[in-house]
Amino acid sequence: MNNTALLEALKVKSISKIYYKSKILSYYQIKKLNPMDELLSYLNSYYNKFKFPEGSFIKQIKDVAKIIDLNLFTEDAKACVDALDQFYVSKIVQTDKAELYRRIVHLCDLFYKDQVNCKYYKEILYEVLNKSAT
Repeated sequence: MNNTALLEALKVKSISKIYYKSKILSYYQIKKLNPMDELLSYLNSYYNKFKFPEGSFIKQIKDVAKIIDLNLFTEDAKACVDALDQFYVSKIVQTDKAELYRRIVHLCDLFYKDQVNCKYYKEILYEVLNKSAT
């Protein structure tokens, strides 16, 4: 079953996606404050040379940047949120592909074990493959 469209239609979001999105949006809100922008820039350059303290805000921002493959310090908020959305859409698609693969392997196993119902299993396989192609 392909649930990507359903999840997108329902706008179901994972907890991790909500967490990362909140980090992106809070970073840009904090950055708008004049002294904070300079402080964040300083911390970014400082921690490029040294290890981040575990759990620090800069470390959290860097973790989000790794996931979306963008630098929050140079990109705008919309680009970062869009990249996060795209990351989770591709993650859902990969999950669907893994599920499809498991179903095909299971059907092939049934072909091998049950020659009597082989025709029925082939019809199911064709149905699954046709759904995945659309």
